[in-house]
Amino acid sequence: IAAGARVTLPALPGMDAPHVRSVEQCLAGDGRGAGPAIVLGGGSAACEAACYLREGGWEVTLLAPGRDVARDVEPQTRRGLTGELLRLGVRIVTGARAEAIDAGGVGYLDAAGQPAAAPAALVVVEGTLSPDDALQRGLEADGLTVFAAGDSAAPGDLAAAVHGATDLALRL
Repeated sequence: IAAGARVTLPALPGMDAPHVRSVEQCLAGDGRGAGPAIVLGGGSAACEAACYLREGGWEVTLLAPGRDVARDVEPQTRRGLTGELLRLGVRIVTGARAEAIDAGGVGYLDAAGQPAAAPAALVVVEGTLSPDDALQRGLEADGLTVFAAGDSAAPGDLAAAVHGATDLALRL
């Protein structure tokens, strides 16, 4: 089976606030606005959301937990995406670990572990991918042998999915 992956959002205090959106909700909306917006995450989806909001008029800060952004895409795409963030004027803060969201913005620890805060009228949160294994578990509970491929085996990039599916096909 190849049932895909599901997005899991972090369990941060304030995630249920009315000004908090997932990346998927953000990209499905119209993106226009004004004022400060914070995007939490460092993957390609967070970078896309930051660009989308900046093009819509928001003043965007990307709070990325790692030292780099867009590490989930190949180097050429990463260079293009980071170049676009810089061209648009998105402020990128790396090494930032979000601690809480409140009505005024986001509290986080900076790369040195010091408390910091960023104001936000809008907070967009990137989730993590995990295998959607509900179908697999259900079929296995019925006694069937199931082989998972793609993101339902282990979320990753396209090359990893093709490689994994090829290995699986050869084993069958």
